[in-house]
Amino acid sequence: MKPDVWVTAERARPIALTIRLAVVGLETTPRVLQITRNPAVLPNMLLPRFAQPRRPSVPSLKPPPHVKSELSESLLEELWFGDEDPDRPKAQAEQSLAAQVARIQGLRPFPVAAQKLMRILSDPDFKRKDVIVVMETDPSLAARTLAVANSPLFRGQTPCRNLDQAIGRLGGRNLRDVAIGVSAMSMFSDAKGIGQTFRDHSVGVAAIARMLGELAFPREASTLFLSGLMHDIGKLLLLQTGEMSYDDVDPDASDLHQIERARLGYDHAVLGGHVMKLWRIPDPTAKVVAWHHQPGRALQEGGDVGLMVALMQAADRIDHAFAANRELDAELLKAIGEDAAWSYADLSVGDLRQLWPNMAEARKETLAALRA
Repeated sequence: MKPDVWVTAERARPIALTIRLAVVGLETTPRVLQITRNPAVLPNMLLPRFAQPRRPSVPSLKPPPHVKSELSESLLEELWFGDEDPDRPKAQAEQSLAAQVARIQGLRPFPVAAQKLMRILSDPDFKRKDVIVVMETDPSLAARTLAVANSPLFRGQTPCRNLDQAIGRLGGRNLRDVAIGVSAMSMFSDAKGIGQTFRDHSVGVAAIARMLGELAFPREASTLFLSGLMHDIGKLLLLQTGEMSYDDVDPDASDLHQIERARLGYDHAVLGGHVMKLWRIPDPTAKVVAWHHQPGRALQEGGDVGLMVALMQAADRIDHAFAANRELDAELLKAIGEDAAWSYADLSVGDLRQLWPNMAEARKETLAALRA
């Protein structure tokens, strides 16, 4: 018996989306439904990257215990419809070697200067001289923060020549998020090979996500920059501790997080969100990072998190295109413009055309600033 599936999607600018799902006679492998910009009834289609329906009233199929390196239909089902215990991936991440290393901060502690800056900048009435004193104790942090302040993401009519000018341009919240992200990336500045690829991808996503945020969600553009820098930190930690080598997989594969789940029981996103909680990085960054491969869960949360996850996924796809030196031809324009993430953020194909050269420049200069 073929399933009878329908979805009604209601979108209210900028962040509200309601999903309703009815399933009759669902087969073992769930069908997926594609969300469009125009709410409609969509029979017998595929589940969106951005729609996690309510859990169907059918038994959840568990992957066999011996399955470690191969994906199974049941694992994919759990990815879309959720585990019986939603906290299970987080609990497993807490028990992992990488999370234990992050907990005791024994391998590479989160930089002291960044921790001090978080405390100082949590006060809206912070004093610039206090910030400068802390930043001068970490020359690398100071230099990279100054470089980011002079990048296309924040550039003014005249360049910032010192920290005082950079602080004035960035402001407290931007400065905090830039300092946290720059400090986190500096922990992996010696990354080589695939680690360098992951690190550069994170920087590219950060620059692109901020530019998208300035158009679609200005209030959280700073959070999107930090979330982009941190979104793949779980991969870097897994490499650092040897839990996952990535030697036998395509690092750019769209199902890489599913491979991680099959082998480890959790993915880099859940691990990264957990680590950020340990580092006391302000919300909602940890949640955006933890859910950037679980868009359905983000939509269940709704509000800011849902929109930020959509923008993060759009930025991720665009950065992969830049890394592959792709031109914005008709095929790519259609692929990104019709993607559920792009539509959910209420962005148009015209927005993509207009932003493309600016995103390319911002990505290039931010990479240069954080490699310096």
